[in-house]
Amino acid sequence: MQYYFDHPWYFAIYAVLLVASVFGGLALAHYQFHRKKRDWRPTGIETAIIGLFGLMLSFTFLAAHTATRERNRMVHEHADAIATMRRNSLLMPEQIKRDTRHFLRAHLSIQLRLDSAQFDRRELVHERMEKLMGGFVSHIVSYAADSSLAANTPVLMNDLSTLSSAYYRAYYGYEERIPSLMIDLLLISAMLIGLLVGFMNGIGGIELRQMITSLLFLVIVLLTFRTVLDMNNPYRGTIQPEQENLIKLLDALRDSDR
Repeated sequence: MQYYFDHPWYFAIYAVLLVASVFGGLALAHYQFHRKKRDWRPTGIETAIIGLFGLMLSFTFLAAHTATRERNRMVHEHADAIATMRRNSLLMPEQIKRDTRHFLRAHLSIQLRLDSAQFDRRELVHERMEKLMGGFVSHIVSYAADSSLAANTPVLMNDLSTLSSAYYRAYYGYEERIPSLMIDLLLISAMLIGLLVGFMNGIGGIELRQMITSLLFLVIVLLTFRTVLDMNNPYRGTIQPEQENLIKLLDALRDSDR
């Protein structure tokens, strides 16, 4: 599923709205209070509201980071399942060992292509993977009909089931994202807090120190939110699951003469 907040323009629109809210607060305070010499007495609730927004932002950041770590964990599980299947096949007859090695090489090649594919091409690569695993099931069935190979089929089928389970968890793990309602809530809250920050900084007049405070708020919020969106998008984000385990396994299979 594609989410609207994955669109490249979403963050730019978010940044414009946040900057506009801060400057709107500055303008409101300047024209309605500073120029008209009206008095404004902070109640202390303003700081509490800003602190609440900070908690919301950190919670969303933590949710995105947790999803990223979970994707990395599933990569390691996938690599362990491949390595286990390979090791077990070394104790089997030469035909099974050879077919398993060829299957795992093809599996890893497709998996690495799948991890680098954009959203609109993942389904096509996924179909190739399903076809490959279905073909290997047919091989196992043929082994079961051969008296010299049948004893190895339970272990081989169990290893394939574990590998298949790890693959599907990793594949659908890319769809485990931050709910859109949380992103919407963060956007609306940031605009309201930006209005409040701008207003509080503009009460005493628009000076350099007020502008610096507002600028720091904008930079911190925008950088944090940009990181959240990056971790939340495994298709386009720069923070993506590490594939080093799978790459090393594929290299080992290519170099192996067993």
